[in-house]
Amino acid sequence: MKPLTDAQQKILDFIKGFIEDNSYSPTSKEIKEHFKFNSINAAYEHLGWIEKKGYIKRTPKIARSIVVLQA
Repeated sequence: MKPLTDAQQKILDFIKGFIEDNSYSPTSKEIKEHFKFNSINAAYEHLGWIEKKGYIKRTPKIARSIVVLQA
């Protein structure tokens, strides 16, 4: 498994904490707002790389479908 960048690790930590607190995953919009990204595409890009590196799994076109694969 490839290591995450600092930004990707912060996003993964946010996702884990959000799931722990709410029992469901955050939306891309919630990630965008939390990290104050200028566009939703920034959140999508980070999530795509985190998924490619094997840390999460998403179901396309389904909200709140992020599943953390690594503890």
